[in-house]
Amino acid sequence: MNIEIFSKIKTNLDQDGLFDLFEGYTIYRLDIPLLDFEVQDWEEMRIDLIFQRMYNLEPNEVNIYLAEIDVILFINQIDNPLNIKKGMFLKYPELGNISKFRYLEDENSRSKTKTPLLAVPNVSTKKDNTREKYKKNGFSLPPVALAIPKPPIRQEDGVIKIGGL
Repeated sequence: MNIEIFSKIKTNLDQDGLFDLFEGYTIYRLDIPLLDFEVQDWEEMRIDLIFQRMYNLEPNEVNIYLAEIDVILFINQIDNPLNIKKGMFLKYPELGNISKFRYLEDENSRSKTKTPLLAVPNVSTKKDNTREKYKKNGFSLPPVALAIPKPPIRQEDGVIKIGGL
């Protein structure tokens, strides 16, 4: 399958030429007006039919724009199209503006233009003293990994022990 957006974005190719599908390539655009679309019962869980009716496309034209469907899902914060139900209102831009919701690598630079984050979580490493005691005493409490793992079920001194305790 040849998806046009993949050919335009080169920064996320690794040494093996594989593309990082976990990196997002869509941005919110507050300057582009969005239209409303109400999902009908025959369109439940069918983003292809929704897209076709949103843009008044013929069935054979939908294949041309398949790569743009993810923008509609992004705008509406839908992670699984199977969650689309009758009566939902979806937002969508005009077809000519849909590509403006993607950020692309600039031809002259290696940087991407992203919207700024509203909050940056503190990801500093913190030690849990209770967890450290478990590790020192040889107990096993997920997600603690022991240097020498214990089997989950074992017999010690005629007693069956389950887990690391």
